[in-house]
Amino acid sequence: MRTALHRWPQAIAGSDPPQGLEVMKMTKSALSKQRGGENATVRLGAPWRGRKIIVSLLAVGMAAVAGCGGGNTGPHTMSGNRIFEQNRPATVMIYAEFSASPKLVRPVLTDSAIKKLVDKVVTEESRGTIGTDTASFDNAAVEELSANIFDYFTPSNDPGDFLLEPKGFTQSFIGSGFIVTADGYVITNAHVAAPGDDVLKDGFSVPFAQEVAAYELNAWFKVMNDLTDKTLKDFSAAFAEYAYKKMDMGKTAASFTAVLGVAASGGDTANKGIRLDLVMAGEPAYVGSQKDVAIFKMEGKNNLPTVDIGDDTALQTGDHLYVLGYPKVATINDFLKPGQTFEPSFTTGQVSGKKTMRGGWSAIQTDASITHGNSGGPVFNDKGQVIGIATFGSIDEQGNEIQGFNFLVPTSILKEYLQKAGVKPGESQTTKLYSLGLDAYDGGHFKIAVTYFTQADNLFPGDEEILSWKQRSAQKVQSGADSTPFFYCWINACPSNG
Repeated sequence: MRTALHRWPQAIAGSDPPQGLEVMKMTKSALSKQRGGENATVRLGAPWRGRKIIVSLLAVGMAAVAGCGGGNTGPHTMSGNRIFEQNRPATVMIYAEFSASPKLVRPVLTDSAIKKLVDKVVTEESRGTIGTDTASFDNAAVEELSANIFDYFTPSNDPGDFLLEPKGFTQSFIGSGFIVTADGYVITNAHVAAPGDDVLKDGFSVPFAQEVAAYELNAWFKVMNDLTDKTLKDFSAAFAEYAYKKMDMGKTAASFTAVLGVAASGGDTANKGIRLDLVMAGEPAYVGSQKDVAIFKMEGKNNLPTVDIGDDTALQTGDHLYVLGYPKVATINDFLKPGQTFEPSFTTGQVSGKKTMRGGWSAIQTDASITHGNSGGPVFNDKGQVIGIATFGSIDEQGNEIQGFNFLVPTSILKEYLQKAGVKPGESQTTKLYSLGLDAYDGGHFKIAVTYFTQADNLFPGDEEILSWKQRSAQKVQSGADSTPFFYCWINACPSNG
């Protein structure tokens, strides 16, 4: 029918229409008969009013094309809201859980260490700096031990003599990521997938050190029940530091889950998502090459929504950027009502510049707001294409975050890792249909939008965003808001109802 419509003005506009002709439907065969001079009844639903009718209808038809993305041949500038809606189904929250069984060889006071400690306290007593009663002696001894704990305590000679029986500890992180293939390859930061032993040790050491310090403190208190609160507090802090430095973290195990924004917050986050297997990881931004990229693979999934990977080399200072992800402060927050659906947050900013990393490549600097939990999330240009991965920010001398000075790993680095892993990113059929549905909705063609969203839902059932747009489109149709002209599908590619 597209060919017939292109010939319409040429075939009809140059001749006077038959008087009283009522047009209900123009078909290619009817137009052919008319051009051949045969008598034909062609009904289009309204009497002819001359050439102006044809021009007017064509103008409406062209407007319909402009109102729908079906005629677009390449990336075009999008509104911020469209970038958000287009990409939220493929932007995921990544839940990473690490487990280990830290061990601490029992610390002991050797005979020489005990003699040294006692001599120190006796000297203080003889100088009159402490009292001569037992409580004063005990508190002075433990304070001296706390102040110089590494001088007095040494590990047991038996490497299997642990202070406590090893038990499992876990720590978890949340980050962001984005899907780049229909079968579930997911991109995030390396520091989300493999943060490094030092980072993990910091996380495990806090609960472990507290537990062993409490155990040791209790043992000392049984012998010296006259210790003051200050002495107990000082010893607990000192022993926790000792435990941190002397602990053996052992082997760590990791599990990863992608939550696609369809799970309610609260409860066991890991069981609400899809299992991820780590395919490849670069190095966190704080070590080595600093190419902070990781690739996961979702387990047993197809027809997943995807994002479009763009070219970061075309970016210029001042270009608009859009960040999508799951910052912890806006995702898991005690002030927010529990049970809500996990929702990604959307922030905007500009390219502030490009800065050379120690690893020799250039990171993108932006003033867009990025914080903990955004790590690994996509950053888009004004065409809705991913041009970078939200990666790290800046801190002051006290360790406080400084907003407005954040950095992205560019997609040029990401593409290196995709190539190494043999992953070819591409638009999924689900995303193609979803995008066409958004185009149709934006153009007021709600009946067509319903069909596109239905087809997308059939491919990837249960996605809240697709279902939400399908419901909104259906409500528009029911309210009589659909503005699709009868000839719309003669000009545009329309969805099949099959």
